[in-house]
Amino acid sequence: MDLAERSMHIWICFMLVEPQPGQLGPAMQHLQNTWNRLSPSQPFEAEVLSERIWRELLPDQRLLTAIGLFSLLVVLLACLGLASLQFLYAQNQAKAIAIRRVFGGGVARMVALLLRDSAWLVGIGYAVGTPLALLWLNGWMESYAYRVGIETWVVVVSGALSMCAGLLPVSVVALRAACSPPIDVLRHE
Repeated sequence: MDLAERSMHIWICFMLVEPQPGQLGPAMQHLQNTWNRLSPSQPFEAEVLSERIWRELLPDQRLLTAIGLFSLLVVLLACLGLASLQFLYAQNQAKAIAIRRVFGGGVARMVALLLRDSAWLVGIGYAVGTPLALLWLNGWMESYAYRVGIETWVVVVSGALSMCAGLLPVSVVALRAACSPPIDVLRHE
């Protein structure tokens, strides 16, 4: 309650007291004794501000935990899907990769060739998901009186992290396909 809005002739409804660190128990006992001495007819009601703030923010904390777990599940499933697609693509391109390797193609070039399509998929997913996430985040932030803006570097870093997270399992599959001996592949084809 802001005391500047009201006359000083009314009773103070709330009082904020900050005890020394580690002295909360003795300070509460002193406040209760003083209160009971000055106003024995009124009950003493005390509340720790940090606990009240925590109770106010608990629904948001639960929401953030749920979003974090859901996001982790989505990222893991997306990486598994990308790795599966890359595995199938590498199997379909095994003969072409083996022929390129026989004619002197390097492993790095073969991995880059295999990763190109997966990078496009991750980029398209990021391009579609980022505006939707920003719209949702702005709507959620509107419910707060004080809010922070979304920095550009956060969007850029999230794009780089999503590209790394998406291409890491795919690159393992691509590296394995590019490093396999071309003789074995051509013999079976």
